[in-house]
Amino acid sequence: LGDPESPDAVVLHGPAKPGEPDATTLAAVLEDVRTPSMFAAAGTKVVILRRADLLLAEEGDLLLGYLERPCGGSALVLEVEAEPDDRNAGAKIRSALAGLEGQGKAQVVTCSAPSSEPGRTGDASPLGHWVAGRARAHGKRLDPAVGDRLVLRSGTALAPLDAAVAAAAR
Repeated sequence: LGDPESPDAVVLHGPAKPGEPDATTLAAVLEDVRTPSMFAAAGTKVVILRRADLLLAEEGDLLLGYLERPCGGSALVLEVEAEPDDRNAGAKIRSALAGLEGQGKAQVVTCSAPSSEPGRTGDASPLGHWVAGRARAHGKRLDPAVGDRLVLRSGTALAPLDAAVAAAAR
């Protein structure tokens, strides 16, 4: 997303719990997105809203309104904890984002770890296959079953597991 020290990168935080005093509002976030950058020559302004779940649940209609006419020259990044198919995530927002993604106007990225449970036929787990894919990215071939053994040693958290794959690929 560019240089975090750039004035074109704005990081905001949504409320950690409902009713949090002085928490930012989705309206304030969207206003920041719509405000042109004073440093437009530096590139696209990026506004990142971490912990967006509660704001989307409470003020989702504001986002839907914004999505109908998004602002050019800015990118809005929403970090949410809920899975895209989670029942607690707003159906209207999921539908709008899926529609925009289909039109190439939005990108939805899921960062949940694959399952470490073996496949139905006893073959390697989806996480073992992920490890094998990360090894390929480092130029090494790794059987997904060996990836499962690395998962057993390193755990299922992706960052430490990715570091273990990188170390093993050296």
